[in-house]
Amino acid sequence: ITVPLDRIERSCMGLKVLDISDNAISELPRTIGADLNCLEALVLSNNRLATLPVSTKHMKTLTALDIAGNLFERVPEMLAFTPLIRFLNMDRNILDSLYRNVVTVASGGFDDALAETKREKEREAATMKKKGLKTLIQTKVMDKVHAKLKSSNRSKQVGALFQLFDLLELRISENKVRVLPGSISKFLHLRYLDMHSNELR
Repeated sequence: ITVPLDRIERSCMGLKVLDISDNAISELPRTIGADLNCLEALVLSNNRLATLPVSTKHMKTLTALDIAGNLFERVPEMLAFTPLIRFLNMDRNILDSLYRNVVTVASGGFDDALAETKREKEREAATMKKKGLKTLIQTKVMDKVHAKLKSSNRSKQVGALFQLFDLLELRISENKVRVLPGSISKFLHLRYLDMHSNELR
């Protein structure tokens, strides 16, 4: 049975492991990530890929990604949105930096801000209850709500790779990486790191 690559996402929904290595592929279907969002392992090694579709950000259940032997100059942006990845193979590409692909993510959340504001409201109400300053309390609380929500909606720039806090195995051999970033210390669970044949100084 032959399944055209541009139809694979519709033909194989529910797929857990997809191996399309050694196929000289230069581009993946645009919607592959959204349609194969139950995927746990994606093997793309030994193709001609330089980027991954934006839709791969939706592969939230992915735990293993192999893009070895391709043409990536940057760490794939999708890594900032697939935090369950534990095994990552980027051997034999042309990466010159592990921090080159920087993405913008929210630094806080609406629910957290609201919950914290509620706690502050309760503390402040208890303190000022005897003084009959109900209106003042409400005004101050609303000011804090607005301030916290504004703060929670701020964004920060981070290296995509360094959002994989549960990473166990990282392979980056035979690239052009010159510096090992201090951010590597964020990988508290890392058990295997292969960086041979780079240009480390």
